[in-house]
Amino acid sequence: LNSEIDIKQGYWLSDQIFTDPSRVMIYGDNSMLDSLEFVTTEFFQLTELDNDLIKKVRLFIPDDLQSKTDSVDVKIKIEPFIEEIFDAKVEVRNLKKGYYIKLFPRTVNITLRLPKDKYNLLSTDFLHIYIDASHISEQNTVEVKYDDVPSFVKLKRIYPQRLEFLLIKE
Repeated sequence: LNSEIDIKQGYWLSDQIFTDPSRVMIYGDNSMLDSLEFVTTEFFQLTELDNDLIKKVRLFIPDDLQSKTDSVDVKIKIEPFIEEIFDAKVEVRNLKKGYYIKLFPRTVNITLRLPKDKYNLLSTDFLHIYIDASHISEQNTVEVKYDDVPSFVKLKRIYPQRLEFLLIKE
């Protein structure tokens, strides 16, 4: 797909962009076919896209080659999203017995994006923010990690991404 697609602010792709058909049969001289890995569409440009679109786009078939298919339908699904920012406490995992750890800071700022129609499903307890104490080395910071993010949620940012710590033997 040879395109330049600009999506309106506050919207995102709700699925990958599809072409239908996704494959076409090309006929011609074997030497030309052997060097051909793909065919492209003619260039098309969209700006400020804010709703679903199906657009017929012509294929660019190289000279001396032929195809029964001369165009494809480009299918673009768009939906509005919401960006939510909140603070989350960082839990500590895999800390050796006999040790205590102090994190600086103890909470991080999380930026999430999710579809507007799924906003009511958002609760801050679904996301687990943690550090893995088994990865503590001689550095003075440790990476913040996360798990349990639903597929419809995109975690855009964790700030800070690394935390300072003080490891104390009890």
